[in-house]
Amino acid sequence: PPELGTITSGGLFAARGYGSGKVVASAGAASTAVTLTVQSPIGRRPSVETPVGHSYQTVDTVRGRFGVHVVKYALSEVTVKTVTGNVADCEADCPVQPLVEYLNQTGSFAGMNGTYLCPPDYSWCAGKVNSYDYAVHNSALGTWLNEWALVSPQNALVTITGKTLRFYRHVYSYDRGAVDGAISNFPILLLGGAVVDTEAEQADYQRQKGTKGSIGTDGTYVYLSLATNASVTESAYVLQA
Repeated sequence: PPELGTITSGGLFAARGYGSGKVVASAGAASTAVTLTVQSPIGRRPSVETPVGHSYQTVDTVRGRFGVHVVKYALSEVTVKTVTGNVADCEADCPVQPLVEYLNQTGSFAGMNGTYLCPPDYSWCAGKVNSYDYAVHNSALGTWLNEWALVSPQNALVTITGKTLRFYRHVYSYDRGAVDGAISNFPILLLGGAVVDTEAEQADYQRQKGTKGSIGTDGTYVYLSLATNASVTESAYVLQA
């Protein structure tokens, strides 16, 4: 899959995202294929130095200047969880609560909303209230909710296994291995430090400016960010910086 990486002009594979795929080499009528798995794509050095803890940054990008709240901690020192208010999969009327209650119940010091309930103006959500649209893994229960949604042709995925966060351009690239937490959403913003262009797939509201939340990692630190007055794509450039 192209999101996994590219082949250079010299014939070398350059990793970009996590997952597995095949590389085929051919000469004349002869060819052979190997399966490879990318566990850690090469990142890039940040252009904006961010201190550990919470900070407010003003970030210059090719898309303009943006303000962003950042929570940054070493992955080795924290545990990242994904939690929901329900104890079983639910088609409608799923229990909900304010974000602060999730933090209190898990003894957490930082958190953000990571997915959303299916809007009632979506045709497949008509007549339902508080139903999940995307797949999410409940760390406390050790189980997937809406696991059927992992076949989405569009949604991306982040999985948490121990101290490792892995990001997938498409949920169907995930091998269904054991995880400690996971959440799917759209769109993915960065892979291997590169901005992923999803503007052709975005809805109109995603192109509007507002407060955009995201989670990311450089392999050493985990970042929770809230970019202000930014579109989804603009928030990707903020994260890249």
